[in-house]
Amino acid sequence: MARVAIVCITFALMLSAVPNVAAHDEPPVAAGMILALSGSGGDFDLIRETPAEASQGSRDIVGGVDVDLGVWLSAPLENDLSIVSGDIMVVMWALPLVPVIGDGIDFTITVSIDGEVIDSHTSDVVSMIEPLIWTAVPWFAPNIEFNASAGQQFELHASAMLDGVGSARVQWGNEMDSPATFSIENWLLVREESQVPTEESSQLEAKFNTPWNCSDIDAVTLETKGPVDNHDMAWEDGGESETRALTREECTFALDLAQIEGTHLTLWKVSMSDGGIINQSGNFEVMALEPEGVTQPLHVNLLGGVMGALLAGVLLVAEVSRKVYPERFEGRESLGYFERLQSGFSAEQLAVIGIAVLVGALTNLTVTIILFAVLYASLWSIND
Repeated sequence: MARVAIVCITFALMLSAVPNVAAHDEPPVAAGMILALSGSGGDFDLIRETPAEASQGSRDIVGGVDVDLGVWLSAPLENDLSIVSGDIMVVMWALPLVPVIGDGIDFTITVSIDGEVIDSHTSDVVSMIEPLIWTAVPWFAPNIEFNASAGQQFELHASAMLDGVGSARVQWGNEMDSPATFSIENWLLVREESQVPTEESSQLEAKFNTPWNCSDIDAVTLETKGPVDNHDMAWEDGGESETRALTREECTFALDLAQIEGTHLTLWKVSMSDGGIINQSGNFEVMALEPEGVTQPLHVNLLGGVMGALLAGVLLVAEVSRKVYPERFEGRESLGYFERLQSGFSAEQLAVIGIAVLVGALTNLTVTIILFAVLYASLWSIND
């Protein structure tokens, strides 16, 4: 009985040393630009993928010792990145291997870009009272501002401290148990939208900009509603939506507007490689185009040109005959007209000749004869 009493008293003392805390909160949800911690054996990476794509690594720690876990590196940036008032969050995971008597565990995180520290501090302590239960330990750095250039890398250095008696395992790269992540909240996906003319109509183009040159964009879909009366109309009030077919060329996604008219609301859904979906709304307007006249190529009609030249030749022969044998035409034309011929062909005659040849070359035989007859008859009546 004495032994039983001693065991009970010892167990009661151990329970009294355990902090009186409630069950753990739900793990915080990463948002914005998310990278997963991946790697083992000291070769660690921050990958722009889901934790399911990460490789698992772990480190066992004991109470009272600050343990250096290592440094994780991202792939070099391919575009410049500017963050204003962004929130950085790192979520680490730990598992008590035995009951931990003490305050719990905390992580000291240092986030840098090519060695230049953005922020460095120690997280809040999270209790470890539930053996064999994975516990999320978040680290926050709010209102961060920084500028990063293409070619630079994110660096995450982490160490863990178990404040108490016991041991625990720190782990990352396991989608189910320890989906450790590094995220920059309040990061905005940049979209540059424009209408670009094409040979047949035009197309709506949306160019997206990410730090890794869109390699972290898995897919983009576009839903539209319209035509609507007002481009400021709320998406919910726009009626039925229609999913549009898009083409992709690197970072640019395009919609053919050939069969679309009026004002339409848009909802872009961008599926990121980290598993997140970013929704962006907007609108566009397509004006009805007036049919344009088709410019026909210039054709030269050889037969018409020859006929025009022949008719002009007849005119020349007739006028020369009037000059050489004026007595034959006496009584049919005024003397003033022959007097004008003495100095050569008149402007009217030359005009008829030129028009006959030109019209014949550019049109056809019938048009040449009709126009030639009309012009010559008009000139004849004027001279008479």
